[in-house]
Amino acid sequence: MSDQPTMNPANLGVWSEPFDFKVEREQAIAYAKATNDDHPRYLSGELAPPVFAIVPVFQGMIDPLFKVVPDSLIPFVVHGEQDMVFHRPIVPGQTLVSRAKVTGYASKSSGTTVSLKLETRTDAGELVNEQWMVSFFRGFSAGETVGEHAPGHGLDEALRGDAPVAEVVQHVDDDQTFRCRARTSPRASGTRAPESWPSSPRPAAVTSSSRTAWRRSATERWLSARLACPASPSAGPRTCRPASDGRAG
Repeated sequence: MSDQPTMNPANLGVWSEPFDFKVEREQAIAYAKATNDDHPRYLSGELAPPVFAIVPVFQGMIDPLFKVVPDSLIPFVVHGEQDMVFHRPIVPGQTLVSRAKVTGYASKSSGTTVSLKLETRTDAGELVNEQWMVSFFRGFSAGETVGEHAPGHGLDEALRGDAPVAEVVQHVDDDQTFRCRARTSPRASGTRAPESWPSSPRPAAVTSSSRTAWRRSATERWLSARLACPASPSAGPRTCRPASDGRAG
């Protein structure tokens, strides 16, 4: 019997249970500052920055993802793409209600992409935004391509020779990734984080004690694995092999 991880297509297209998020003014302001968004309406807390939309869904999207993807692949996931469609702004003081579902996955030569659809509404049912998130699982082949996939973004070759219509320059501070992470992750919003979360921003090595995190919730397993396995371009199956029992090994 093969110990090769396998996908669970039976859970494709199944919406998660709705999950709530209260938008706090201070958190929205902190997110604007962390992402260098100096628009006065965001810095005053009148509105949340558009990309703040990832914060209300950050925790709730993990469980449906790993109802399709086997837990043993958690150490190999990287963020691939993100699409956001905005219907109305996020206003501090709102309670938002979101849900998520995996819609499909596709085998590539270097791994597998998994498409996740997210939907966020006000507690009165008004649509706030829709998102597509694509996760890429390095070095794993699902062996098939099934379901609905996130919108493509290939450049029309007929446009390649045209002059640019605009140029946008974005400065990234040396510490910006750490500031942004602190305003996006469950750790910052008061959600209990795994005990194995390191105090240093550098990923820690996998140890036998860190494997106990795999007995916790799907969210905590994902967070623990992302921090437990080396996050370098060379990190892969030879560094942190997926084990058939769902632990990092």
